[in-house]
Amino acid sequence: MQHSNIYMVESQFGNFTKNFIYKDKKRNAEVLNFGVDNTRKRLIILTGIKNQKNRRDMFVTIYDIDTEQTVYQLQVQDREIIGRLKSNLYNFVEGHIYYGNKVIKVRYDLIEKNKGENIPENQFFDHYSDIISLKYPEDYIQSGTPLQNCMYNKLAYIVRNIKRANPRTLMVLPYLHDRKIYLNRRHTTN
Repeated sequence: MQHSNIYMVESQFGNFTKNFIYKDKKRNAEVLNFGVDNTRKRLIILTGIKNQKNRRDMFVTIYDIDTEQTVYQLQVQDREIIGRLKSNLYNFVEGHIYYGNKVIKVRYDLIEKNKGENIPENQFFDHYSDIISLKYPEDYIQSGTPLQNCMYNKLAYIVRNIKRANPRTLMVLPYLHDRKIYLNRRHTTN
């Protein structure tokens, strides 16, 4: 990643290929971080542009990898969203930013419904907290989780409680936005 460029590197046996994916059209824009939504083939990109006060204005861009077009871009001021995207401690799946015991939903439906119209930041992002009911009030979801398993459409949450001397608990759940139940095949052999 250069200041305004994002590349995809594909490794193969003995060599690799580097493909150009995204370049911000504004020359003074700096790509600060990005996440990949593998199910929808989209990037969520956090960029900063220095303003007249020599401070950065932050922008979030949704970019479609298949069509190679910017789907939507808006200026963000919410410190939680900026911090989360900068930290890269999240999973970006189907327009949902999963981290800890919270989810931020990127409103893809509004983008498609309001083509070209401005969407206010507070409508573009929906915030949900305490998405998992924890057994004890002192329980918390470990930082850096959930861990994602794309093959089985599941997220793994590690639950900790420092006050209790119990081992950590691992909760494996389907994507919370997915309204499907995935059944595993039964093995007929021993």
